[in-house]
Amino acid sequence: MLFGSAVVVALLVAGAGNPSKRPSAPTPAGTHLWLSYSQRPVPHDLMPKLPFELKSTKVVGASGFGVFFPWAENLAIGAAAAWLAVIAGLGWSPSRVAVLGVSAVTVGALLLASSHRGIAGAAAGALGAFCVALVSLPLAARLNQARDSSLAQLARDRVAVTAEIAVSADPRPIAATGPSGSARMAVDATVTSLTVAGRPIRAGGAVLVLGPAGGWRDVLPGQRVRLDARLQPPLAGDLLTAVLEQQSDPVLVGRPPWWQRAAGVVRAELRRASAGLPEPERGLLPGLVDGDTAGLDPVLNERFRVAGLTHLVAVSGTNCVIIVGAALLLLRRFGAGPVTCAAVGLLVLVAFVIVARPSPSVLRAAVMAAIAAVAFFAGKADASQSVTPDRSIHQVKRDFSTVKEQLT
Repeated sequence: MLFGSAVVVALLVAGAGNPSKRPSAPTPAGTHLWLSYSQRPVPHDLMPKLPFELKSTKVVGASGFGVFFPWAENLAIGAAAAWLAVIAGLGWSPSRVAVLGVSAVTVGALLLASSHRGIAGAAAGALGAFCVALVSLPLAARLNQARDSSLAQLARDRVAVTAEIAVSADPRPIAATGPSGSARMAVDATVTSLTVAGRPIRAGGAVLVLGPAGGWRDVLPGQRVRLDARLQPPLAGDLLTAVLEQQSDPVLVGRPPWWQRAAGVVRAELRRASAGLPEPERGLLPGLVDGDTAGLDPVLNERFRVAGLTHLVAVSGTNCVIIVGAALLLLRRFGAGPVTCAAVGLLVLVAFVIVARPSPSVLRAAVMAAIAAVAFFAGKADASQSVTPDRSIHQVKRDFSTVKEQLT
């Protein structure tokens, strides 16, 4: 999610910097425009008949997605730069990652200024630098909290504490069992307050709670919990601040937000609907639909991980397409317009993210689906506005037929 946001924001920032890449004035008659699926020149005097405005005249090789958009060729640069920065930064100190981020901002600004003077490659370099900055600066903050905060220091000392935490995700069963063979749970949470030997400590950070399964089965994200635990340092390279080894039963404090309670009802009903299935299908079906693996056998879940098949029980773009697509088909069946479809589609997408929980895979799929929905229906709206009483749909079809004849 962090990387995806970096690419989108940097694309918007750097895209304004190079005048040579912006949509230019209408091309003079006689100039040849290239279409990606043909790579044959089309006389420009045919183009004014098309019901849309061409944004670029570059060739798209074999991509097959129509006319090439100016910044698509530079996305790979931003992607590679962001990934390399994260991979390298995970092994660096927080200060070093922060210096990298600040330096990337400086370099990106200089390259963006150079792109205004038409220097080749400057705009692409600016995009890569901004992507590095947009992932490095938040990563530096996360690393600082995970390694140098007061909670991290207490974890290295393995101090016994009374902690109040806010649960971040649904408790999940783990394959390891307790001393008597009892089931155990792992719970992602954030520390909100901490008491050491009766003295409150200002500390916070992302933690992992390990404890018996009994007290965690019906706990929802957003629920605040108080418990006694012993702090442990996390595994090397992890962005967690500490691990809490539970030493008392969890005590619920307050209630989770209403939207989490509503999502919990939906997930519980799906588990109830699949209760009649035999194992392991009973625990697998909710995971395939909304990523709920609470009822999945921990051993089977581990086998999925070893085999590289965890994506089967993780929400992805396929789930978003099915849910949003079904809603949009229903809306179009009743004659809803593009704006209404886009708005309702985004609301359905937000609701699905809440039900499926905003894990990285869910957020990535949701962001891509949202961009696709807005772009598609914005395009549909533009196309509908271009067809006027003086220019019927039949004329538009004839224009496309003319272009096709020229290409063949």
